Amino acid sequence: MASDSSFCANYMVSKPEELDFFDLFHILFSGDLEKRKFVECSEKVEEGFGRRLIIFVSILVLRFLQSVAKPMSRIGSAIEFFLNLLSSNRNLSVLLLIFLRG
Repeated sequence: MASDSSFCANYMVSKPEELDFFDLFHILFSGDLEKRKFVECSEKVEEGFGRRLIIFVSILVLRFLQSVAKPMSRIGSAIEFFLNLLSSNRNLSVLLLIFLRG
C-alpha cells in the first residue's frame, strides 16, 4: 500500500480568479510558474513551451467559463420559468386568454 506522500508528491493547483492580464501572458514566456500567485505547486513545474501552452489555454478557458457562468445561469432560469409557466397553464393560447381576462 502506497503512503500518502507518494500519492500527492507532484501536484499543481491553479487559481484563475487571482490571475492578472499580465500574468496570463507571462505564462508563455517564463518558466517560473511556481513563483506566481495564481499557482500552487509541490515543486518546480516541468519547463517547456508545450506544457506552458497547455496551462495557458486551460486557464484561459477557465476564465471564459467563469465570466459566462452567471449570464448562462440567468438565461437557464428564465427558460425554466417560461416552460413551467406554459405547462401549468396547459399551453400558450390558454395563458394569453388568462392574461387578457385579467
